Amino acid sequence: MNLLAPSAPRSVAAPWSWIDNRRSVGRLLRLGWVVSGLTLLSTVGRSGEVDYERDVVPLLQQYCVDCHGPDVAEANLRLDSLLNSLRGGDSGEAAVVPGASEQSYLIARILHSDPSARMPPDSPPLEADEIALLKGWIDDAPAWSATQAELAEQKV
Repeated sequence: MNLLAPSAPRSVAAPWSWIDNRRSVGRLLRLGWVVSGLTLLSTVGRSGEVDYERDVVPLLQQYCVDCHGPDVAEANLRLDSLLNSLRGGDSGEAAVVPGASEQSYLIARILHSDPSARMPPDSPPLEADEIALLKGWIDDAPAWSATQAELAEQKV
C-alpha cells in the first residue's frame, strides 16, 4: 500500500443528508416508543393477562421480600407467596383483596402520600407500570380462587 499515492475520490454527501438521517432516527425513536407502549399494554391491558410468576414475583422480590419474606416478616406480613399475601399481617387489614386492588392494604401503602408510610421505605415510589402490574394482579379475582379456597381450608 502506497501512502503517498492519491486516494480514490470520496463522494461528498449532499449538505441536507443530515436532515434525512435525523428524520430516520426520529422515526425509529417513535417506533420504539410505540412498540414499548404496546408491549406494556399487552401485559397489563386486561387484568387477566398479568402473570404472577413472570410479572409479579420479580417486583415482590425486588421491593418487598427482603422485609416481608420467609426470613424476615416485619409486621408479620409475608409477600413471598399467594397464600401469605392473603393472610395479611399485624395491621388487621387485608394485604390483598382479590378483585379489589382499591381495597387492598398493599396498594394503599404503595400509593401512600406520606413518604414515611409509603412502601417500600427509604426508596423512591414504584413506577406507574409497576403499580399497574400489581393492581392488575390483585384485580384478577378468578386467579385467586384456588388460593382463597386453600386459606379457607386452613382456617377451619
